[in-house]
Amino acid sequence: MKEQSRQRPLGTSILISLLSATAVGWFVWLDLERVSPGALARSHTRVDELASNRGCMLCHGEDARGMAGACLECHTPIDAQITAGSGLHGGLEPGQACAACHAEHHGEDFPIVSNFSFALAGADSAAFDHGHTEFGLAGRHTTLGCDACHPHALAGSLAEGETRFLGQSQRCDSCHEDAHNGEFGNDCAQCHGQEHSFPEAPGFDHRPLALRGAHETDCRKCHGSESSQDVASLVAFLSQSLPLQARSCQDCHQSPHSLAWTEGSDNDCAQCHDAERDAFHGTAARLDAGQHADFGFPLLNPHDGLECQQCHQDWGHAKDTVAFALSYPGRSAEACHACHGDPHDGQFRAATLGRQCLDCHEPHRFAPSRIDVQQHARVYPLEHAHAQLECQACHSEQAGVQRFAGIDPECASCHEGPHGGQFRQLGETGRTVCAACHSTETFAFVEGGPEFHARLGFPLSAPHAQADCAQCHRKDPLLADATRFRGTSQQCASCHQDPHDGQFQQADQPADCRGCHGEVHFLPPRFDFVAHEASGFPLEGVHQAVACNLCHTREDGAARRFAGTPSGCADCHQDPHGGIFAEQPTPTSDGCARCHSSAGFSQSAGDGFDHKWTGYALEGAHARAACAACHAPRGRPDELGRGYHRAAGTRCQDCHAEPHAGQFGNPAEADCRRCHQSSESFGALRFDHNRDARFALDATHENLSCAACHQPTALEGGGQAIRYRPMGRNCADCHSTGRNE
Repeated sequence: MKEQSRQRPLGTSILISLLSATAVGWFVWLDLERVSPGALARSHTRVDELASNRGCMLCHGEDARGMAGACLECHTPIDAQITAGSGLHGGLEPGQACAACHAEHHGEDFPIVSNFSFALAGADSAAFDHGHTEFGLAGRHTTLGCDACHPHALAGSLAEGETRFLGQSQRCDSCHEDAHNGEFGNDCAQCHGQEHSFPEAPGFDHRPLALRGAHETDCRKCHGSESSQDVASLVAFLSQSLPLQARSCQDCHQSPHSLAWTEGSDNDCAQCHDAERDAFHGTAARLDAGQHADFGFPLLNPHDGLECQQCHQDWGHAKDTVAFALSYPGRSAEACHACHGDPHDGQFRAATLGRQCLDCHEPHRFAPSRIDVQQHARVYPLEHAHAQLECQACHSEQAGVQRFAGIDPECASCHEGPHGGQFRQLGETGRTVCAACHSTETFAFVEGGPEFHARLGFPLSAPHAQADCAQCHRKDPLLADATRFRGTSQQCASCHQDPHDGQFQQADQPADCRGCHGEVHFLPPRFDFVAHEASGFPLEGVHQAVACNLCHTREDGAARRFAGTPSGCADCHQDPHGGIFAEQPTPTSDGCARCHSSAGFSQSAGDGFDHKWTGYALEGAHARAACAACHAPRGRPDELGRGYHRAAGTRCQDCHAEPHAGQFGNPAEADCRRCHQSSESFGALRFDHNRDARFALDATHENLSCAACHQPTALEGGGQAIRYRPMGRNCADCHSTGRNE
């Protein structure tokens, strides 16, 4: 190690010494530059000017006023208090330094305003005397914390422009919602003060109705928002400078007494009640017979000899309105059940019945009742057999009580229904109407007959009028073998077998036979020419004389086919043309109708036959030729009625002899139309010698007639033909070489 130390370069030691000296000098300079004893509070560090190089001078002062004067340069509201001698700072000793109470340079979190600050100023923040302000604290305000009215009272620091205690409005509506919308101004204390809750308004003069006793309550109980006497309405009334009128008791309190009593008096509730308590004078009060009648209950026999306590028991009133209702329930003279036991177990108590005890019983006795046959008719008339019955026959005893109200007047409630309930749901009421067919004299009598049956929707005309009821109305196992009346089908097929095997049935609906058949006779049908035309196939010409069964046939023993019968000619008639016209375009739905009519097969339809329908249009000489020129006549029509043979064909050689003796190939395969284009004349050619032959015609030859070169030539076996090919193309083939010959 020593060796290494001796070998270290001199330059390294000098460099280390210089760096050490520089570091010591930098730390010394930093210490000399630090002139503040500590960091400013957060409220001051937020002010940009105080954080600048001039910050110290701005706080410590640059003139004779010193630091205190510098503080007041920024805190002008405090300066105004000191100058005016008002507020907390206005009561301090003149010239007292701000820093004595508000210390600085203790860090950002150090509170400038604290309980220590208040203590140095001779005040206690928890029991601060608010009297030096224009808003003295009284009543409930004395229990509030400072931050209830001063939001920044407990803040550790303030932002620029914020205040801790100053600048607060002293109007009530700055903290409290004005329920009167400014109608009474801002002097809220005039009515409400600070001692009581806001709704009580102890300072409000409630005349002409003095508030005492039970009326000393919350204003909202009488002047709620749902009341016609709400505060808003009163304000509108007072704005017109109109005097308020005291309300009567009935304006706020519902009278438990009858209308007869209130109408027959001056509504002076104070006769029996006072404003300081709710209770009635008690059972010791006495009313004479006239007063009792005014309450709606005249004291007549047998009530005129009773003691009050027999009807009005003392339930201990005081201020208990429930007890009052028990003692004085406001009964009417007709409400017998209120005091007397109800032997009918509440049968007539329902409001829908509208029955009172006195409707059936005398006021002074229970039996016998006043219900006779005439009275019974108001609910259910007692006629014929019903008039002979004892009451108990219908009004039986159930659960120890004889039943009167709610007895079902329906026949089925007493009589067993023989129809299996099929009439129980007639009409909207759901009640059985036995009287539609039966009377109260005897059940066996049935009101029937054609007129009755017609009202049910099925008139009985012949032959149904002669049929026995049981033929249509049969026993039905779905009704426990009761006879089916209601819901009996009126369709023919329900009783008669359908001979058409369902051809005319649509979906789930049976066919309506009356469209073709009458009720009296099934045959002959009523289906005439007009009906047949509506079916889509009018009967015209010879079809009118054809029997129905010739077109409507049976197949393998099945029903005769009517619906879906095909209507094409070929469906009934054999095609004599072998189907050659079947695929040709047709102007109608049936190709036969182009040439034939229903008046007869030989009768043409419309403008007659057009040969182009065969695929071979007739033009020129062909159009003028008679049919027999191409179609050889038969001696007599064949089995299909055809009077002509078919044409030999549509090629030229099928009718015309070939005159060229095969010069243009096999005559059976030759195409004559290559040279002959017109059907008007065979001599009209479309042959071009320059195009279609090997010998072009020059100026000399083109003026020659064809016969100059093409002359008749004898044929082997006899006859002759014009020669066309082969022909020579050299001059010598037609011209002689010797001039003198």
